[in-house]
Amino acid sequence: MSAINTNDNTPTVESANMLREKYGPITLAMLNYNAAGPYPSCFDNLSIKQKKVEHHRILRRNFNHLCKIIPILNPKTILPFAGSYILGGKYHYKNNYLGTTTLEDCAKYLKKKLNKKYGIICLRENDVYDISKQQSLNTYKKIKKSEMRKYIKKISSKKYDYELDPLPKINLLKKDILIARKKFEENVK
Repeated sequence: MSAINTNDNTPTVESANMLREKYGPITLAMLNYNAAGPYPSCFDNLSIKQKKVEHHRILRRNFNHLCKIIPILNPKTILPFAGSYILGGKYHYKNNYLGTTTLEDCAKYLKKKLNKKYGIICLRENDVYDISKQQSLNTYKKIKKSEMRKYIKKISSKKYDYELDPLPKINLLKKDILIARKKFEENVK
């Protein structure tokens, strides 16, 4: 039995071939399905409509890439993995167009698109998967998007820690920058 956890390192088609050739049959493949970066949510040069379009494009791109590498890796079981998060505080509105979605959305897509019937599982925090039996030891509790929205609304008024910090004194900051620059130049020499 073997497991592969690609975490944030999405394999290319070439690397998936290399992994399969080098390590042989894969029992469990934990594959990243999200793009947990700043695009498109943090790009102010895009309209909200463009951000939503990009959100959906990125999800399709990632899901379609999984549909290319899964047949190469040919695992018995697939666990969509890594990259889910939500934003709170003053940035809560960006949740509408992050480059992410739930693992359940990914699992549903994979079940629909992959011709071969792979075992596709979803696990939550603290769930346990017995690789030898190829089964979860927990009953999976679905993610309710309505509950997510309630939670996001609840934390939307929270302040980030840095927002509670006092603003720096500009004159002191300028002096510190000059000292740091001088030290940097000395280190470069």
